[in-house]
Amino acid sequence: MKAIFTIISVCFLNLISVAQEVNNIPIREIPAKYVSIEIIPVLLGKNYAIINYGQITNYTSGSELKKLAGIKENSELVEFKTNIQVLNYLANHGFKAIESYQNISGNSDNGVDATSRKYLLENLNY
Repeated sequence: MKAIFTIISVCFLNLISVAQEVNNIPIREIPAKYVSIEIIPVLLGKNYAIINYGQITNYTSGSELKKLAGIKENSELVEFKTNIQVLNYLANHGFKAIESYQNISGNSDNGVDATSRKYLLENLNY
């Protein structure tokens, strides 16, 4: 009887467990002391967070970028509504915000182009 109860309990816990990961690595086990995150807006108000711990190059984009750096739960990209929601999510997983910055560059019309805001975080699990 105890064995049946144990088996049922383990099966139930496996069903309700949620795996948070980036590039098939659990978030708490990211092998880097510092990471940068960026919010990637998508149509219809959906936003996804990208974590770069050194695994992506400057030329990675689109679906490949989401595959390598998107925050996932149970193999699905996690949708975030605000930057603060992402920071709180990662704080709950052992990360501490250090700094935020925005890449700014000039364009051919002497204007200024600004990309989305990025955040530098310390991995307290490392």
